[in-house]
Amino acid sequence: MNNNCFGNGIPVNSGIPKTSVTDKAAEVLKEKIVTLSDTVSKNKKCWYISQNGSDSNSGSSPENAWKSTVGYQKHLDEIKPGEAVLFERGGIYRGWVPVLDGVSYGAYGIGDKPKLYGSPDNFADKSYWEKTDMENIWVCNNAGKFDIGTIVFDNGTAVGIKKTHELDQVEKDYDFFHDTVSEKLYLYLTFNPCEKYSDIEFCIGDCILSIGTPVKNVLIENLQISYGGAHGIAFSDNVSDITIRGCVLSWIGGSLQNPTVRFGNAIQFWNTCNNITVEKNYIYQIYDTGFTHQGIPNCEQTNININENLIEYCTYAIEYFPLDKDNGKLANIIYSNNILRFSGYGWGMQRPNPQAVSLICGWGGFLTADNFKIDNNILDGSTAYLIVQYGINDNEIIYNGNSFYMSEGAVARWTNDTPLYAENEEQMSKQVSKIDKSFKEVKFKS
Repeated sequence: MNNNCFGNGIPVNSGIPKTSVTDKAAEVLKEKIVTLSDTVSKNKKCWYISQNGSDSNSGSSPENAWKSTVGYQKHLDEIKPGEAVLFERGGIYRGWVPVLDGVSYGAYGIGDKPKLYGSPDNFADKSYWEKTDMENIWVCNNAGKFDIGTIVFDNGTAVGIKKTHELDQVEKDYDFFHDTVSEKLYLYLTFNPCEKYSDIEFCIGDCILSIGTPVKNVLIENLQISYGGAHGIAFSDNVSDITIRGCVLSWIGGSLQNPTVRFGNAIQFWNTCNNITVEKNYIYQIYDTGFTHQGIPNCEQTNININENLIEYCTYAIEYFPLDKDNGKLANIIYSNNILRFSGYGWGMQRPNPQAVSLICGWGGFLTADNFKIDNNILDGSTAYLIVQYGINDNEIIYNGNSFYMSEGAVARWTNDTPLYAENEEQMSKQVSKIDKSFKEVKFKS
């Protein structure tokens, strides 16, 4: 997995952190996530998807596996609550995976985690590209109608720089413009992209695993989910008993949510949700947020456990965003034992309006929180803040035993909108103690 490649085409800040005091802990956690055992198939009827299968198969056994997500989509009515859908390890599976009520999703076989890609194809093929009569501009004539959030070259060696308004903005290497009406994508490069890169992925504006209706009792385990322009995993409205474990999510987001706003989170829960567990996942290079739970007035979000995740190179590592001052519910939330690193250093900082970049971010207008704990996490490095917390009393979210590391930016933007700055370790300890009275460690890295 190439997570820290910052080659040409990534508009990020200089001084990108490549080493840190938290490297060893991060590598240990990453290894635990990457090698996590498969549990989904135990005591369940299973359906199988394999690169060596056929979409005309029944999908009922490894020998009769479907080949792609298309085969799965054709048989949705046959898959019942309590059953499982398994992807063979070592394979690449492209397209949307609708999540079904009561169904588990996981891996089988040996090798790397199955790769679920939002990108419809590997576009490193000369048949996709033509040189235009405009200097250094190449066109892909069948880029599709879903807005492309970014282009990822060779797993992150380079990343496209999206221009949202018109082709005239495309004027330097890796600039691109996607015309969704003509379904053409224009890319500025001084060379044929296929002559340098063997893997070119278009992150199209759709979710990879998602559902827009209430579901419950869903497990998603040991999948690698990448190259989507919207969200990686998205649940909406009245979901319960959802577990996401052992997954790797990367290169997500950047598509247009509306004409002026780009978006994209690795894992999102929208509106009312209950009994949510997100544990032992590795999340990196996300346009917006690694994990977020958010919603409109009257939503209730209860019993959310975010534990032992490694999240790095996102604009926000973890975000909470339920908008309601008087109604709804936010209760029994715990973020624990996570390693959160390097917010603001990823490709998402090509965004036109970077605001409140942080490792833990809470936006304004909140209802009262009940039993909201942030315990024993590592917060390491941000270009702006380690923590942003708006609109909720500081005694309603309890920080305890966390470790804080920074070399630039500020410790926090706190409840009264006054940033807590530090220029050395002594000042940093004093500012951190306003948030976490029992912090484990503070280091100011010069």
